[in-house]
Amino acid sequence: MTTIKLTGGDLGRETVLVRADLRQAGGVIEVDYCEGSGWHGTQYQVGETRHRVAGLITVGRWLAADAVGMTSDEFRCTGVEID
Repeated sequence: MTTIKLTGGDLGRETVLVRADLRQAGGVIEVDYCEGSGWHGTQYQVGETRHRVAGLITVGRWLAADAVGMTSDEFRCTGVEID
């Protein structure tokens, strides 16, 4: 399981975690908006990441942008692999 952490930029002080098993093309990407609600499945699958951490960060940015009501084109934050 690969986990990334998104912080800063348009997220302000908020943190978003995104995880997936990058070996499983049909695996669901999960998100934790760090609001105490835990992990939730998303509409995205690992195949959309091209099985790369950079792709998982991109999908994470799409999810985070949607969460704050911005388009992914204008949204900015930092994403790093943590696990």
